[in-house]
Amino acid sequence: MIAALCIALALAAPAGDPCLNVSARTTAVDCQGHDGDPDPEVLDLTRITKAQKLTSITIDGFGVASLEPLRQLPGLTTVRLASVGALDLGPLAALTKLSQLDLGGLAAGSLACVAGAHELAVLNINDGSLTGFDGLAGKHLRLVSLYHTTTAGVLPDTTIEELALSGTGITDLRVLGAVHGVTALTLSEPGLASLAGLERLGELRSLTISDTSKLVDVSAIAKLPKLQRLSLMRTPAVELRPVTTLSGLTYLVIEGAPLTDASWLARSPALEVVSLADTKVADASALAALTEVKSINLARTAVADVTMLATLPELMYLIVTGAPAASAATAKAVAKARPKKAVALTVTWQ
Repeated sequence: MIAALCIALALAAPAGDPCLNVSARTTAVDCQGHDGDPDPEVLDLTRITKAQKLTSITIDGFGVASLEPLRQLPGLTTVRLASVGALDLGPLAALTKLSQLDLGGLAAGSLACVAGAHELAVLNINDGSLTGFDGLAGKHLRLVSLYHTTTAGVLPDTTIEELALSGTGITDLRVLGAVHGVTALTLSEPGLASLAGLERLGELRSLTISDTSKLVDVSAIAKLPKLQRLSLMRTPAVELRPVTTLSGLTYLVIEGAPLTDASWLARSPALEVVSLADTKVADASALAALTEVKSINLARTAVADVTMLATLPELMYLIVTGAPAASAATAKAVAKARPKKAVALTVTWQ
């Protein structure tokens, strides 16, 4: 009798389908399958509709038969779906309290379904394709991230505080459209060849550009008067003197670039963090003018002498790993030249 009951239960609730384990009091569902499975199990969400207190649903490593059951869960605030494909996103229009939406594997999807989600603050779209941004018009979002998601659309009149574009296939910044209020922008786009239009983002305080093999001219950065943090990593740009016009810049990272001349940095005395790692810079003497600097990274550069930096009163971290200056003798020489009233300095050379 017991064996027969166990068999009946197994047939009623298939193993490996955690979304079926809900009750009327369930507030969150987290279905974790096997990432990268080419033929993932497809879940039927009908059973979760009895969880009327549900506010969060995460489905990763599984397919979904239909999003239609979500219409019956108006309290949902967080929806994370990893394998959307060509599913009809229409049912998401019923989720007016939605604050975070993560979609993976979207196939030519449209965001029109979130037009009524007035509380939407976070939008992440990964490994897919997007037809447009119409549903975002008039919204105020804290974060929008497109990762390996192609799009030919342009952002409408909307406020986005933090915008991240990585592997979207863009070659210029037309995608910015009428967006405003951006304070942090991340661009990791191999095909990006121009920053024209960047100057429209007058509120930008943080800019990260990486892996842009075609981007040579970065002069548009000089037109961002409120910029405080700038990271340029693995880009071919070498003419960076315009950056010195940014009086509020306190954080500067230039890594993996063919940069050879750092003398212009002497005209940016407000800098607190500087990294020139993996560049071709050989002379670091200009950095001795940075009286506010707290951290300097010269790892794997051609710099052989850093003793002039020992007198910087606020310097706490100096990294010379992989550079000609990387030696115990350098560390001792810097320590010997250090003013007695200066803050403690750590020199990393191994």
